Amino acid sequence: MSDFDVIIIGSGAGGGTLAHHLAPSGKRILLLERGDWLPREPENWRSENVFVENRYVSPDTWYDAHGKPFQPQSHYFVGGATKMFGAALYRMRREDFGELRHHDGLSPAWPISYDEMEPYYTRAEQLYQVHGARGEDPTEPHASAPYPFPALAHEPRIQRLADDLAKAGYRPFHTPCGVMLDAANMPYSKCVRCMNCDGFPCVLGAKSDAEVIAVRPALEHPNVTLRTNNRVVRLETGASGREVTGVVVDHAGKTETLRADIVVVACGAANSARLLLASANDKHPNGLANGSDMVGRHYMFHNSAAVLALSEEENPTVYQKTLGINDFYFAGKEFDYPLGNIQMVGKSQAPMFRGERPIETLLAPMWSLDWIARHAVDFWLTTEDLPAPDNRVTLGRDDRLTLAYTPNNQVPKKQLYEKLKSMLGHLGMKTDHLLPRHAYLKNDISVAGVAHQAGTCRFGTDPATSVLNTDCRTHEVDNLYVVDTSFFPSISAVNPSLTAIANALRVGDHLLGRLGAHCRQAATTSRSPSGGQIGSPAALFLDDFARTAELCRKVLQFAQAILHRQYRLGVVDVHAGNEGKGGERGGVDVDQAKRGVSGHQMPAALRAILTQTAIGLLEGGDQLFSRRDLHGLRLPEGKGIHRPARPRTAGTAMTVTHCLRRTLGLDFHCSAKTHSHVSHDTLLNNVW
Repeated sequence: MSDFDVIIIGSGAGGGTLAHHLAPSGKRILLLERGDWLPREPENWRSENVFVENRYVSPDTWYDAHGKPFQPQSHYFVGGATKMFGAALYRMRREDFGELRHHDGLSPAWPISYDEMEPYYTRAEQLYQVHGARGEDPTEPHASAPYPFPALAHEPRIQRLADDLAKAGYRPFHTPCGVMLDAANMPYSKCVRCMNCDGFPCVLGAKSDAEVIAVRPALEHPNVTLRTNNRVVRLETGASGREVTGVVVDHAGKTETLRADIVVVACGAANSARLLLASANDKHPNGLANGSDMVGRHYMFHNSAAVLALSEEENPTVYQKTLGINDFYFAGKEFDYPLGNIQMVGKSQAPMFRGERPIETLLAPMWSLDWIARHAVDFWLTTEDLPAPDNRVTLGRDDRLTLAYTPNNQVPKKQLYEKLKSMLGHLGMKTDHLLPRHAYLKNDISVAGVAHQAGTCRFGTDPATSVLNTDCRTHEVDNLYVVDTSFFPSISAVNPSLTAIANALRVGDHLLGRLGAHCRQAATTSRSPSGGQIGSPAALFLDDFARTAELCRKVLQFAQAILHRQYRLGVVDVHAGNEGKGGERGGVDVDQAKRGVSGHQMPAALRAILTQTAIGLLEGGDQLFSRRDLHGLRLPEGKGIHRPARPRTAGTAMTVTHCLRRTLGLDFHCSAKTHSHVSHDTLLNNVW
């Protein structure tokens, strides 16, 4: 018998999200993390510790194609690389899922379409609390729901930059950011819009990283176990080679073999390839699941440059990462091929220069670096690098990892830089002082900058040219999956985190089906930035109906019964969407609900009964909302779903009414007078 139903190796954007998604299933889940919890300490926000001392960078040594050692900018903690990311959470463009011609060749098509990924992007944005504004980005693909939270406002200097760009004919937009900011309620906001976000760990836990958003909530479930400081060194298979039968773990120098029905690898593109290569055996002599010789190949990490522009006036901006430009993302009138994305990066601080350019700044007085930092406006430029088979991870003797990489598609990278430079003279910048910043990197960016690593275990339909199938299961090993950015066949020119998160949700749905599991808790239920849980928009609830059916069904069926039997005002249909437990119909027609239940038709008493029914459901044992806040309403534990609480204040009723109006499309209102006149017995008799 297996020790666990699922073992997930890695707790970052892929593995952590998957653990969160599977947690409500009740299946035995083990999450293995090679690192520890990132310590919460004052050093989290000190640029000297983060950038000069590299306090949170792994001590690993890798080697380039020439055998030269280097220290990769990897971060091994619960939450993975997201602990240090800038929280820019972009969707790939629709066109990125198809074949695109670039200066140096073709970016290959994905084996799934944007439309197949879109519902999972929506759920990922909900889960990771993304702030943004639809309709501003000219390359933005279709989305089935608005961003769950409004865009982060520009500070005055960046707002002026955005206005100047717009006047010059460009189309700047608000960067989609995953932070827990409640700008309308700052006394209760977790995020304080500090400058120590991009490239820093957040000591407040206010960044939407995988630890805060996914791992910690998953651990609230008793069926989920996390082991830190457990490095997986090898995967073992049975005699047939078609099934992983053992996960060999090194903890404090001692090895242990663990077993699970399903094993998921999510170690990051380089380390996932490393693990498969290290697991070679007689059935898989070139590495586990590597009959195609594709494991480790097609490594990508973006052609990126951090650029510091000196403003003629001081730039007092604190939280700078709010603006993006995609006018040159695709081929256009000026260029016959895509250039890429321009976005703001975290605000420069003087000590960063010491870490980034230790030799050049050795003799520079700190006051001069302070002056540069005060006048700096910082950009991040991203051009797509193309998947090349010889850009690869290999494993030598003594577990020595070699990352061979030859840059490609460099012409558009240079042209994007020149394009930015040509714009700045009209925008209050000193164009002669456009300084390249190797931000966050002390070593050669071509090998050490692994923040956006992808490829190495690409997915596809042909086992001869891919490692994984479209469910991210290996072609050759039936119970082995990979859910980090290894699966990317191409990388696009936007940050890859949201795509990794969305794909983990997509693969999670597949695994729930394979496990025969049913999760009652919505994996994508959002919480307000100040910590309270809120209901998703109707489209989100319907997309994720398997997790929300109980609440929707009970409220709508109650409304149907009352309307049909007592008031004869029409019937609200509860009809097929997905099959629920016991073959019950699971979908909800929100438009029909709106037609059948309207505020002007519904008597006040019925409005009050519906509202109190909702309160009872929300306060009850339904896992969807237990132990959380709902727009400031504290939901107590331990109350049975069949025994709703006594009526509360009109303010509470309005809070729940607002939630139901958003989630179910029910248009009704409740006043303090009618609400207070509904008895507990009347409610119980009519509902249950």
